[in-house]
Amino acid sequence: MTTDVTEPPELLWHYTGFAAFNSIVTSRELWATHHAFMNDRKEFTDGLQIIEDYAIKTDHGSLGGVVRAQVTSPAFVACFSKNPDQLGLWSLYGEAGGVALGFRREVLLNRVRNFSPNGNPNELATELSEVIYSEERFRSTVAQVFRPNASVHDYRAMHLAASYKRRDWETEEEWRATVLMYMSTVETWCYRSTKLGLVPFVKIPLGAASEFAQVLAKVRVGPSPYNDERCQSVNLRLESAGLGLVEVDASGVEYR
Repeated sequence: MTTDVTEPPELLWHYTGFAAFNSIVTSRELWATHHAFMNDRKEFTDGLQIIEDYAIKTDHGSLGGVVRAQVTSPAFVACFSKNPDQLGLWSLYGEAGGVALGFRREVLLNRVRNFSPNGNPNELATELSEVIYSEERFRSTVAQVFRPNASVHDYRAMHLAASYKRRDWETEEEWRATVLMYMSTVETWCYRSTKLGLVPFVKIPLGAASEFAQVLAKVRVGPSPYNDERCQSVNLRLESAGLGLVEVDASGVEYR
């Protein structure tokens, strides 16, 4: 989905707090949040606007349903980073230090693509992609994907729009899993209470215990003066869930 040729990382890191870590290990699920409730108010809309501008400029008929798709297929997003030890991410998402879960990218992609709330997986509706922070690079990608006479499903436009963020967020080095959901599935959505109100999310299953062990490779404990105790607690929790082979280590970020 990008114009630059880069080597995809082996692991993708999901930063979170200890309570969420415990929930993920217990349920073997990741939560993907409705795109309208992301941290950046302009997430998704900026990318969609650039795509629509391109459609108007080139009279690209295949993009005629983009706005309709935005209404009928909201995007739900789960966020990762290719950086396993980034101070800004610990501060934003690793509550009280927290942990970063290192997922095997290729296995995670398979889990995401097999996800469906109604039991009918649709690969067009799911994507795992690297975020683009350069507007110039994003416009070039849009032109490449939607070149004249290209036959592209509207889903592709939605996924591409979700892959663009402003440079303000570049240090996150984000990858994201995007799941497009029809409004007809609204009864399957869950809600959690946040400062934004009741935020919709969907649960992406990562498989049974043995399958979960295939996708979760490593856990890194965030910066803290209690690294030894926190690493021990994470090891004990993983062992109790049958995940004793998952590697655990501590952040190298200095903390006092």
